[in-house]
Amino acid sequence: MISNINNTHKKVGMFYISQGMVTYIILCIIMLLIMSLAFKTFSVFIVGIIGLCIVLSNSSGVNINATRVLPLIQIVFILVMIALYYGLIAQYGEPYYAGDDKIFENGASYLISQDVWWFSDIPYMEGLFYAKGYPLIISWMMRISDLFGGYHTIIPRIINGYLWTGIVLMISKQLPESFWNEKKCKNLFICFAIFPNALYISGFVYRDTLVLFILVVFYCALKKIIGHKFRVSNLWQIAKIVLSLYLIYYLRSQLLYVMLAMGLIVVFWDRSISLNFRWGRRLFIAFTALIILMVTGGVELLLEMSSEYNTYRENVIGGGLSNVIFSIPLIPFGVFFRFAWGLVSPFPGGILSLLYFKYPLVSLVQLVVYLGVIVQICMIPFLWKGVKKFDTKALVYLLIIMSVVVTTFTFRHMLLIYPFMFEVLADGVSNTHTSMSKKALPMLVLIAVAGVVYISIR
Repeated sequence: MISNINNTHKKVGMFYISQGMVTYIILCIIMLLIMSLAFKTFSVFIVGIIGLCIVLSNSSGVNINATRVLPLIQIVFILVMIALYYGLIAQYGEPYYAGDDKIFENGASYLISQDVWWFSDIPYMEGLFYAKGYPLIISWMMRISDLFGGYHTIIPRIINGYLWTGIVLMISKQLPESFWNEKKCKNLFICFAIFPNALYISGFVYRDTLVLFILVVFYCALKKIIGHKFRVSNLWQIAKIVLSLYLIYYLRSQLLYVMLAMGLIVVFWDRSISLNFRWGRRLFIAFTALIILMVTGGVELLLEMSSEYNTYRENVIGGGLSNVIFSIPLIPFGVFFRFAWGLVSPFPGGILSLLYFKYPLVSLVQLVVYLGVIVQICMIPFLWKGVKKFDTKALVYLLIIMSVVVTTFTFRHMLLIYPFMFEVLADGVSNTHTSMSKKALPMLVLIAVAGVVYISIR
């Protein structure tokens, strides 16, 4: 099957089209037209086509097995997004949750009223200083939409779906060709592509999917440059890196520290001649990163964010097992407890507290999310197998998950973890010869026991 890839892809302009891609394009066009009619604005179709082009621009060199999953991603995402949209309206009277996504749209309207077009011209906006670039991007969608029937809040959600698909394609290109030879690996890829937690978060007007897309672009561009002699195509990868850093500064500036550390890891971590030299270099990288964090205020920022979110959880979220964990000081033991809790969050014990009959749509979507967490927990043995290699993939994953669990630990920020977790999982699964079910069974038993403890504490 692998040997036939070139025969099953046709280049159309800058895009590479396979049979699965053709099906995906036709499906997207039909769905966009239907949603344009349903939401009574042709702008859904126009802006959606822009999102489709983002996916196609990342299709070069994609394995045919990955393109076959694209129609499934589109169908599942639309179902999740629509169920979430109408479920939120039924529960809260509007398609928003916790206010952040609505604040982004209000900020976009404000920027339009101030005739702001570029990042450098964005004024101070109270409550949005930490993400001032995202309202500007939504304002661009609004301006385009005004030409084709008006803006609808479903538009950025649709774009998020296409961004997630682009992320899936970019990560699929990081996998070795041998990965696609086994059925269990293909099934793992399908689980990643339609991972309900990622689709759920992308179904809101949140910036997290866009931030992750940029982070993955940065990561893949670095990996494409490293290990190759200089060539003209590298200039495009360098441009991607520079643009990614520029956009992250306006979307979530704290991640600049993470991207700096990621760059050090990708460029230097695995490039060694001997064992002694490798560990010497690795210690040098760790020491250099720590010095940079201390000099630039990164350590203070990390501790400040951790303290702020601890206070938020205590005053707003209330009690529960998670607050017991967050009450433990971050240093020296709290970080390990948070890391462990991050592997199983949001803990599926919440399945029993959903309001299935009162709010069926939202409850159904959240149920699927909890089931996704159960799958994630069952994969921990394979994740450990990949992590203990302590290679570039493993370290990048550890960097991302630690940056989330020791600071915000917000569920929607967990989205940043999934692509890098999958890459490590793919390594662990492809190098495991025992049955996946045998490895997963002990984790299911552990979930059941932990569920009883969780309910009793809650």
